[in-house]
Amino acid sequence: MRAVALVAAAALSLGASGEDKVRREIEARYDLMAKAFAARDTAAIFALRTPDFCIHYPGGERDSATGARQVLLHFFSQNLPPIEVSYTLRSVTQPEDGVAVVEVFQQGSRTQILSGKSRRVKHEVTQRETWRRTKEGWLLASVDDIRDRHRWVDNVPVDPAKPFDPQAPPYRALK
Repeated sequence: MRAVALVAAAALSLGASGEDKVRREIEARYDLMAKAFAARDTAAIFALRTPDFCIHYPGGERDSATGARQVLLHFFSQNLPPIEVSYTLRSVTQPEDGVAVVEVFQQGSRTQILSGKSRRVKHEVTQRETWRRTKEGWLLASVDDIRDRHRWVDNVPVDPAKPFDPQAPPYRALK
């Protein structure tokens, strides 16, 4: 009986070690992505995505890899350095070998010209991201379940779903 308990404990510890290893590998990919955003390096960001990468937005819209590429190029055309993005992994699960599903909390800041003025824009969002292990390492395959979006312009909360209006009162999200 004691041998069974030791084998079970060893198996659990190996499973946890494997999950920890996957988490560390994916965290390293997020570090690369943050550096690529700071450097405005679209090639490095695209290199971290699968060829069939897609985004599923809250309203039901979907962007293919091509559409997501255009969104990223537009982002860099509208935002000026310094661009800072950080990722906090809230959970990592492996529904199958070679696939990892991450709930990630993303925070970012950048400078943007809004209403003719240079402004500091910050954002927060929680989303689910699915990663696939490939011969190149872990690559981001999809983003979905985008929620809890918050945005600030010059430290004033604004509605993240609407165009910026400098005359709008501070946004108060419904809870």
